Amino acid sequence: MRLLRSAIAYAKSTLLPPTQRWRQAQSKEIQYWRTTPPYYMPWLARLNRFGYRAGEPSRYDRYVDCLPLSTITSRFAFIQLPDRPVVVDLGCGPSGIGYALSHSGTTYCIDPLLDEYRNLPGYKEHIFDRLPSGKVLVCQPGESAVIDERADLVFCINVLDHTKAPSAVLNNCSRLLKRGGHLFLLVDGYLNGRPRVIDPLHPHQFSAEGLRSLIEACGMTLVHFQEEESLHGGRIQQLQVAFQNLGRSRKIQFGEFLAIATKG
Repeated sequence: MRLLRSAIAYAKSTLLPPTQRWRQAQSKEIQYWRTTPPYYMPWLARLNRFGYRAGEPSRYDRYVDCLPLSTITSRFAFIQLPDRPVVVDLGCGPSGIGYALSHSGTTYCIDPLLDEYRNLPGYKEHIFDRLPSGKVLVCQPGESAVIDERADLVFCINVLDHTKAPSAVLNNCSRLLKRGGHLFLLVDGYLNGRPRVIDPLHPHQFSAEGLRSLIEACGMTLVHFQEEESLHGGRIQQLQVAFQNLGRSRKIQFGEFLAIATKG
């Protein structure tokens, strides 16, 4: 019965226009985090998947300022940061990488649902009440968020497929960056085939080609692009992909992309 209810809700979501799908996704995000305990670090598994070997969550028992920024940037010699960098975590949610990053500069944590996340039980006392002055919270949408200075590095991790307008988010990432700054983007997608699956929590779906085109259309230059197979989405979404693959010699696969782009 539960699976049937999920299937009916899923079917209804596929019929909604994009704006309504996005509103529904925002509501479901709040519901999701209300039942997810603090110190859940979805970004950590994603980094490990792309070769970082960042370890297990138990290694980050304090969360706030537990991850040196150099752990992320030293892998890529082309990312050169000043002594006091300006970093943005766009779409930080209640447990984004921005809260965990440790460095001598400023980190702006931006999310349109931030005012609601800040009062979630567990997250308030374990994360938000412990943030130092170098963490600046900005409750604004990714499409139009502004900060008082230009950023050296913008993180956008597991965000783009949740947004109202992905191209507007990427354009704003470019506006937030200094010339020579970098966008660090991690997003779910499909490794081959044109995605046609709609997930209630993810109103947009990407292929590698589509994501590359979106980034380049925003005037940024791709300097790194990596694909990894991964399983994401709910059971209904996975069943729909399996159905689409019936009779196909080249199967649609769930995956994830790591894209790093620079602003010229």
